[in-house]
Amino acid sequence: MIILDWKNLNAVGQEYVDRLLDYAKEHQRSYLNRQILGIIGVRAFRDLILCPPSRLDSYPCPKHLAKDMVYRVYDLFFQDEGKDNVNNAVWLTQKLNIKVCPYCNRAFTFTIKGMKGVRPELDHFFSRSKDKYMHLAISFYNLVPSCPSCNKKKHDQLFDFHPYLGPLNKTAPIPTFRINDSKVQYDASNNPVLFPNRPEIQIVNPNKNTFGLAMEELYHHHSDYAKEILDKILAYNASSYVPLINEFQGMGRSPDEIDRLIWDNYIDDAHQVDRPLSKLTHDILKQFGII
Repeated sequence: MIILDWKNLNAVGQEYVDRLLDYAKEHQRSYLNRQILGIIGVRAFRDLILCPPSRLDSYPCPKHLAKDMVYRVYDLFFQDEGKDNVNNAVWLTQKLNIKVCPYCNRAFTFTIKGMKGVRPELDHFFSRSKDKYMHLAISFYNLVPSCPSCNKKKHDQLFDFHPYLGPLNKTAPIPTFRINDSKVQYDASNNPVLFPNRPEIQIVNPNKNTFGLAMEELYHHHSDYAKEILDKILAYNASSYVPLINEFQGMGRSPDEIDRLIWDNYIDDAHQVDRPLSKLTHDILKQFGII
C-alpha cells in the first residue's frame, strides 16, 4: 500500500552487496564463496543481488547456479554477524530505516541495535519457497522489511504491488481508503455537517495485496481513529482553521508541523512510511477536500 521512494536506497543496496562479499572473504569455505561466487563470479553476483524490482519476476537463475544454495545462504548470512559484530539482518533493517510496515501501514517496524529480535522481519516479495524465485532469496529488492503479521499472512502469495516499485502493472490504480459516505449528512453547500459514530472504512481499487492481507477487515477496527479525524474536520472548518494556522506560524511553526499537530499524523505522501495509519489519514482528508 505504501511506496518506499527513498533516495538512498540504491546506496544501501551497494553497501549490502559489499557486506555479502566481505562475508564471503571472511568465510572462505562458506556456501556463498564456494557454491555461488565460485560458480557465477562477482559481476553476475552483483547483477543478481541488485536486480531492480521491475525485473525480479523475469530475472533468470544464472547458469549452473544451484537455487537451493542461495536459499541456504539467506539463512546462514542473516543469522550471522559482519566484521562489525552486528547481526546482518539487524544491519540491513537499520540501514533501510523503514519505520512502518509498508504492507499494512499499521505497525511500527523499528530496528534497535543491540536488542536481539527488535527489528522488522524480511519478507521475500517473490517467495523463496517457490522454485521459480528461489535464486532471488538474497536479492536486495526482493527483501521487504515488514511487520510479523503481514509477513506471516502474505507467506508465499504473489502480490501485485511492490513497496519499492508500486503496482507491477503500471496502469493499475493505487488502492485508497475512503469513508462510506452514505450515512454522512451534508449541508446545502455539500459540506459535511454530521458523521456516523462508527464510520465504515472502505478500500477503493483493491488489489491482491489488500485482499491477501484482509486489509479492509483489519481497518474496520480503526473506525475510532477515523472518527477522530472526521470530528476534527468538523471542528477545524475554514473559519477556525486559518486563524489557527496564522497563530502557530507566528510561533515559528512550519505549515507541515502545524498540520501534524492538528491531525496527529503526517499527511503528505513522502512521510507515509514514518507513522502508522498515515495513509488512512491522508486519504480521508483528501476525500473531504482538506488537502
